[in-house]
Amino acid sequence: MNKYLFEMANIREQCSWVHTHEPEKATVKAKDIVRMAVARASQLQPQEEAEIDIKDSSLVIGAGIAGLTAALSLANQGFKVYLTEKEPELGGNLRSLHRLYPTMQDASEVLNPVVEAVKAHKNIRIMTSTIITDVKGYVGNFQVMASKNGQKHEFEVGTIIVACGAMNYEPPEGLYQYGVYGQIVTQFEMDQLLNKGAIKEPERVIMIQCVGARKGEIRAYELEAFAMSDTSRILRKILKARKEEGWPYCSRICCMNAIKNAILIKEKSPKTDVVILHSDLRIYKEYEDIYSKARDLQVKFIKFIEEAGPEIGRAVQHRQDRLRVASRLDGLTRRDAVQAQ
Repeated sequence: MNKYLFEMANIREQCSWVHTHEPEKATVKAKDIVRMAVARASQLQPQEEAEIDIKDSSLVIGAGIAGLTAALSLANQGFKVYLTEKEPELGGNLRSLHRLYPTMQDASEVLNPVVEAVKAHKNIRIMTSTIITDVKGYVGNFQVMASKNGQKHEFEVGTIIVACGAMNYEPPEGLYQYGVYGQIVTQFEMDQLLNKGAIKEPERVIMIQCVGARKGEIRAYELEAFAMSDTSRILRKILKARKEEGWPYCSRICCMNAIKNAILIKEKSPKTDVVILHSDLRIYKEYEDIYSKARDLQVKFIKFIEEAGPEIGRAVQHRQDRLRVASRLDGLTRRDAVQAQ
């Protein structure tokens, strides 16, 4: 039978299973579901599926390491690949990184061979400084319009891979004094400083985790109090406020990147005191060994409650190169404030 003449009355998942404690009402609903299915089935017509030609070419949007790898894989299988990148160079964020965990391999050692392979492949057309302006059609037959330096380009592809990369979160000016004091940088900027050899032998480096992340996420210590009406009301206000400050999810990279940079700093300058302040540590997959290595190198991990997180200010007037990092509430983090270069 033509499969388009089939109509299913699903009275199990949609009725009996969801109304196990209301058999009489469930029976009435089941009759309605069957009645509707019969009415629909009476109007069905046989359909034929058309066969269409599929373009044996692909568009890859974004030429970071993910886009480069995807383009190379497709090209090696014989497909023609249009590789587009909005920046003038290939490589994306990986061009700005220093070393990669868990291998601690130099980022350029990973990126450069892939870039050279892509440039040399006859099946890959590289289009840098290019923006996709419009896509029409359907799976197997897309018409793509792109703009490169003001010039329009049109081409047809069968599939599209979106590998547009990640965005580095940059805190608003003033959050943890970011943008106010030059010593305060993001981990992405720390990678660049390490890559340039700009980090010498500082006395102390402090890293604050979950800046701009997990805003609106309910923490384990909040769940116990959530049943209380007054606490619930207060927490809901806090959680709503958090959503306006950043993203509600964990990036799954921040903790490990901080530990990686902490290890690199300690290996270069063993006397430097490295402190990681965190509300939670999330060590994914097989990376527990790197965390253990950081502990062996005497990297300090200090937990704080987000609502009483660190505050940053000048340490003393006669040492303008130092900052003071302290808890907002006694007892919720370390009582003794730490100073950082």
